[in-house]
Amino acid sequence: FRAELIIDRPNYVLVDEKKKTVTLNKIFNWYSDQFIEAEGSLLNYINKYRFNPIPKDFEVEFQEYDWTLNDNK
Repeated sequence: FRAELIIDRPNYVLVDEKKKTVTLNKIFNWYSDQFIEAEGSLLNYINKYRFNPIPKDFEVEFQEYDWTLNDNK
């Protein structure tokens, strides 16, 4: 998993400027220790790879993981 390849995709990182929130894919929650260890916070890690950085005062939320993505239909 290389997070930097998905940072600008809205299904992984969705920024709501009006609500001052960023909704992250559940993967960022599951591996948050690694991201925080690498850069000090999730937003620091994400902003390292984004063209338009997310303001540090935005609230971080996590979307539910869609387990149907793993179905072999």
